Amino acid sequence: ESLARQADAAIKERDDARMLAIYDGYHGMKSKYVKQQELQTVSFFKAISNRLSLESNINSYFLQAMELAKGALENNLAQKRYRNEEFIASLAAIPDEYYGGTDKKKRELTRLFRSYDEAKFAHLTAAGSFPEVTASAANSLRAYKQASIQADWLVALLERYAKEEIRSAIRQDDLLAFIALAKAYREIRDVLPSRSEALDQIDRYISSKLRQAERYVDARQYEKAIELYRELNALEDTSTLIAEAESRWVDNEPVRLLREKYPD
Repeated sequence: ESLARQADAAIKERDDARMLAIYDGYHGMKSKYVKQQELQTVSFFKAISNRLSLESNINSYFLQAMELAKGALENNLAQKRYRNEEFIASLAAIPDEYYGGTDKKKRELTRLFRSYDEAKFAHLTAAGSFPEVTASAANSLRAYKQASIQADWLVALLERYAKEEIRSAIRQDDLLAFIALAKAYREIRDVLPSRSEALDQIDRYISSKLRQAERYVDARQYEKAIELYRELNALEDTSTLIAEAESRWVDNEPVRLLREKYPD
């Protein structure tokens, strides 16, 4: 009776967390009594449960919650708006039995979420900017992580997209575009694999640019070196390298220091 009252309140408030606790409590109680050898005790428990409609209410709640969550997923795709993805947590929280068991639940959720992410990603990459795409994917990955879902398919989509965009900026030798891409991608490092190929690509290109700046210094092309260091400072702390280049410039061209101090 206590569980039935709690269930009524939770159903009215659409409180998934409370309903899960009630589900666990009821099935723990059911397991305890149904396993007993005394038929009278088993019969008494079933009679009370039926009278209170507790099990049927719990079942109805989770089946309806599943339909609502799937509807929210479809609605996101139809409207092409992806800010609210609470359905991830809702579908993951629904007990396994409503999917037909643990394995079937895993397959069903993988199918649903993979299909959703592929459609969403195709739309965002066609219509959105790199920061918008990566931020949206990162939010989804955080939601999956919180729901204990390993969304490898989305990580693969994200990494492939990032590598292509970064490679394009590198091929065009567009350093400002590369810096913008690198900053945006590094901001979602928390959801990326420990061996992210896109992050490695970023690090390698930064290293190559730092070596290029060093070659400028060796060739006494100090202005080019310092300009490049200053641009790279958005991604790496190059203040020490800039100071060293400035110092070498003064050592090799003392007249520069005189011109700065006495411009007339």
